[in-house]
Amino acid sequence: MGLPLSYVIDILRPATSEVRFRLYYQDTATNSPEGFPPHLGDGKEFDLAVLCVTSFGQVDDHPEAIVKAIRPRTLPLTHWENFFKPQSEPPEPVPGTDVDEFVECLEAILPQDTPYWMPAPGETISINFDSN
Repeated sequence: MGLPLSYVIDILRPATSEVRFRLYYQDTATNSPEGFPPHLGDGKEFDLAVLCVTSFGQVDDHPEAIVKAIRPRTLPLTHWENFFKPQSEPPEPVPGTDVDEFVECLEAILPQDTPYWMPAPGETISINFDSN
């Protein structure tokens, strides 16, 4: 229902402008290579990838292709909940979205030590990047 958007967000060290933390964000599932980040050439890996769950069944290779392309260290899975329901009701997946199938596809290609989770609407995500 609009232009798909994705972003690479770099948080820089103030003293050196070196990338301290790199984040990839996508607002919808896409076929590769649409929405994939360009080769950045600096050797910095993606610390976090915010992936969209809804509509993954309408494209050929999501989430597999983007995860293989950027190899993020951790993944919050977003945009899975039915946002047409009142937030006062318990969250449910968007109709037609098979969250279990998405997770199966993700787990099939994700290294075992890579954490992922599906935050609920209104949940706060805290990111500690002091070790980076």
